[in-house]
Amino acid sequence: DELNAIENLRLAMHMAGIAAFWGAVTAQYSDSEAAKAIYCLMNVGLLLLAAFMAWLPAGRTSRLASPLLVIGANSIAAYVMAHLFDAFITKNLVTHFGTAPFRVFGPAFEPLLQGAAVLLVLWLMLYWMNRRRIFLRI
Repeated sequence: DELNAIENLRLAMHMAGIAAFWGAVTAQYSDSEAAKAIYCLMNVGLLLLAAFMAWLPAGRTSRLASPLLVIGANSIAAYVMAHLFDAFITKNLVTHFGTAPFRVFGPAFEPLLQGAAVLLVLWLMLYWMNRRRIFLRI
């Protein structure tokens, strides 16, 4: 059955990508406990991503996957916007909202929350492009 073949190929390619990434990260040597903890969290995240990808039915879209589909449909625009607009969006978020919303969990998490806010703004721009059928292609 063609659908099963596509599903098996998709799963095999995904597992090969995880194995390649896992091997590359494992090859790095570090004595730092923080680096080991980050490595552990990356592995857990990859396993959760693999479970999510295996759970999604092939050929059909899920509501859970729609944010990823918005980014994937305009991946070239996402890449260019992330490099061109990152500093501009960060500066304007701080100008309009101040630094207080980004320091809710303390100053250590400020860059993480700013990055999440920038990602949300970029995703909203991609969503706007997707709704109006504006796609960048090579």
